[in-house]
Amino acid sequence: MTTKKKKKKKNDAGAAQQLQSQQVASGSKFSQEKLHAKVLKVTAKLQKPGLLSDRRQTLQLKLDKLMAHLARMADAAGPAAAPPQPASVAPGLSLKFTAPRAGSALKAGLAGVAAVKAQTPEELARRLQRNRRFHDCCQPVSGTQSKKETLRAARAAALTEVYGENANLEKEYLRLTSMPTLDAVRPPHVLHSALKLVQARWLQDANYAYACEQLKSIRQDLTVQHICDKLTVYTYETHARIALEVPDYAEFHQCQTMLKQLFSEGVPGNRMEFASYGLLYTATHNATQLTQELRGLGQAVKHPYLQHALQAITAYQQQDCAAFLDLYADAPRMSPYLMDTLLDKLRSRALKAWIFAYLPSFPLALLQLQLGFDSRKEAAEFAVAEGAVVDMGLVDAKLSRSAVVGPLGPGGG
Repeated sequence: MTTKKKKKKKNDAGAAQQLQSQQVASGSKFSQEKLHAKVLKVTAKLQKPGLLSDRRQTLQLKLDKLMAHLARMADAAGPAAAPPQPASVAPGLSLKFTAPRAGSALKAGLAGVAAVKAQTPEELARRLQRNRRFHDCCQPVSGTQSKKETLRAARAAALTEVYGENANLEKEYLRLTSMPTLDAVRPPHVLHSALKLVQARWLQDANYAYACEQLKSIRQDLTVQHICDKLTVYTYETHARIALEVPDYAEFHQCQTMLKQLFSEGVPGNRMEFASYGLLYTATHNATQLTQELRGLGQAVKHPYLQHALQAITAYQQQDCAAFLDLYADAPRMSPYLMDTLLDKLRSRALKAWIFAYLPSFPLALLQLQLGFDSRKEAAEFAVAEGAVVDMGLVDAKLSRSAVVGPLGPGGG
């Protein structure tokens, strides 16, 4: 009797355990069916065209959570537990992402999930990854962007620096409307040769339109490749010097501003030379900023180039023609090109002062000597251009007073 009772009790326990397992499996099956349905629903939404990036990111996060949940359920159920088959899907079909068809299908956008076969969460994850790759490849490309590999894309994919592949020494300057391609940008060694060519052509024919365009093109290629070294400084210094000769002060100021930034970042170059140019340019075009310009130089003001520039500015402000002309004769590098503007203003002030100081006239020889003209003819041309009356080698001060207009003193002219 005891043995029979034990067997019966054991059989009842086994039946109860089996019933519990069936209930758990049934609940798991029901839960997995719901998760599969949600996965398909979210996947279909992800395939819709025109999704905003924020919305796409939200759906992607939701899908990742669902897939992780499915994976945990599969691990808990054990290897023997197979994912359920949705009742609405015919057996033998697999998860498929369909591409758009011609005609009416294009209006509807990408087709959704065609059919689903009972499969593991790992299979769903693999197919989802393939769908992401498909989506990335099918993103619309701007109409202005070339199909060729862009410089930015090449650099992003490489482990080392990538430079352009264009080998032309001369290249038209065009404003960029999209990222340049590799074959549209010249590498550093080509840019160095191109710069040498521009310098040689400038010495040969002094064609500023050609030189300015080519230098801008070189600067652009340096910029898009993020090259900030001696070559960059050399390019901007060359452009600034050529612009001074023309003169093209707007272009010079652009180059001067960029050089100041490069020097502040520690890139070597002719820093003191261009700092002195900066002082003279400021005195000529924006004298109110001269104090601020000096404040930024610090102890560098002791350099001979800067001392010369400061002395020239002082002589100009004090209307000391003799001192200014002496400094003009000894000006370093290309300082005379910037001093020319100050000298013209200084001469104009002096002429007006003499016209109101001398009666009835004064000789052109005095004008030539005191204002540093090379000849009496040059002095006469200057006086006439200022409105003075010149006759028989003399400046008629009385007649010139009615023609010459403008305030006197250091602020006049």
